[in-house]
Amino acid sequence: MNLPQLALSQTRDSAACLSDVARTLCQRLRNGAAVSRQGLKRLMTEAFGDDDAGGLWSMRDAYDALETAQVLLLADPQNPLLGGTPADIFERLRLFERGLPTQTYRSEKQVDLQQFSTPITLAWLVAMAARCGPDDMLLEPSAGTGMLAVHGLRAGAHLLLNEYDAARADLLSHNLGQIVTRHDGEHIHDLLTSERQPTLVLINPPFSRSSGRGIDRHAGARHLRAALASLAPGGRCVAIMPTNFSPEGSAALGYNAVAELVPPRVELTISGSPYARHGTAIDIKLLVFDKGWTGTPERHFASDIDAALRLVLAMPDRLDPMEPPPLAPPPAVATPRSLVPAAPSPAMLFARMNGQRLAPPSRIAATADEARPISYTAHQTPLAPGETVGIYSTWRLARIAIENASRHPDDLVESIAMASVSLPVPRYQPMLQDRSIRALSEAQLETIIYAGEAHERDLTGRFSANLAGDRLIEDGDGQLYRTGFFIADGTGVGKGREAAGIILDQWNRGNRRAIWISMADLIEDARRDWTALGGLAIDIQPIANFPLGKAIT
Repeated sequence: MNLPQLALSQTRDSAACLSDVARTLCQRLRNGAAVSRQGLKRLMTEAFGDDDAGGLWSMRDAYDALETAQVLLLADPQNPLLGGTPADIFERLRLFERGLPTQTYRSEKQVDLQQFSTPITLAWLVAMAARCGPDDMLLEPSAGTGMLAVHGLRAGAHLLLNEYDAARADLLSHNLGQIVTRHDGEHIHDLLTSERQPTLVLINPPFSRSSGRGIDRHAGARHLRAALASLAPGGRCVAIMPTNFSPEGSAALGYNAVAELVPPRVELTISGSPYARHGTAIDIKLLVFDKGWTGTPERHFASDIDAALRLVLAMPDRLDPMEPPPLAPPPAVATPRSLVPAAPSPAMLFARMNGQRLAPPSRIAATADEARPISYTAHQTPLAPGETVGIYSTWRLARIAIENASRHPDDLVESIAMASVSLPVPRYQPMLQDRSIRALSEAQLETIIYAGEAHERDLTGRFSANLAGDRLIEDGDGQLYRTGFFIADGTGVGKGREAAGIILDQWNRGNRRAIWISMADLIEDARRDWTALGGLAIDIQPIANFPLGKAIT
């Protein structure tokens, strides 16, 4: 009779099965045995009683088990990998890492949550930069399988572990014997319940994906900023970030928002694809923050992870908690302005200023083209649909007749089904200037009228927004919300012009703030539609002009 190689739990709990696989792999790795992708699949099939085609597990789960095996190996005080000089340890870890199978499989969840754990050698470099000690309270906001946290465990630090993915959180808790919270790392500062602030943070956040937002190029900055807000004064944070996280990169907005809170002390760009064994060929930036330090950050470049060792070992020590924090820079002193203003520099025209704001100039009311209510009459009996061609009929303004409205420049059609449904008689009169009315067609004006009609009403009941801000929940103690209006016009009707008209109507009523959500590349299209109705291009500002985490003013 053949006995299974794994001592399986009686339950088919996924975390327990993965832990069984991880412990078997750990023993093999300790003995110097090679681990192949096929061998990993065999262990998983034996643990779960079925292969991956059965749906109980995937190769992504198998890779999590392999990472957990490395964590268990590193957590063992007798493990031979971490003995000797830093150079010796580094060489052993590099050789060990080369013997692991490359993680070639990605699951949808892994991509959505950007679950790319820190490879074993890079994780050790992060720990070396952290200078962790037994007195530390270590926070890892995106703990994953524990590749970073295990070094805090070895150092005797108290761990605060958080992992958003429930399956990974269960696996981590099961193997390290630690409590693992499951908060969104973006909000970790608001959700931490520990009475003691973390003195050390190790973080490898999702670079460009947010829970609830999807693709978000500032996701990493949001996670890092929340972690730094949690960090105790004098504490250290070591972060793995993308290479574009720099003052000159495409993630400069997020970088500046983080640097305003805590400036980086060291920035080390590591090229040569240090994540290759974990299935992605990206380069990364290692940043060290000491909360309370001020000065100009050191910036270094390593052509590969081997070249990074010397630079990491030369990083400055942590701040001495017994020393007083450095003095804050003296406050800026405002100087009187000249009676003859100097010519503005084009490069500084829209630059953000950190000093006191000057009082805004008094507004001069425009009188040349004042807004007036749009005049129209309603047909008590709607006009019949236009000429029918196939399943479409020619669009016509059927319920109202708008005074002096221009015909649409193109012929519009609508489905016969839509044409058969009569619109209600509106009562709302948008406030627009004559220039704007002339720039809008009767089809566009009709949309603006019905949108304003909807916005005049509140939804029935009261609501509160969920934490992600993308859904309303009925709440008797909540707020009132206006009724929205959905525009489903096809290409050629001019949805941008309609949106500009809706905003301008509210603008003329004194509601001077609107949010226009669009692709960033289409901001000039939005400005084109806005200026066509008499607005100024400067009225539309990209949200990137405002520092992350600051009020939009």
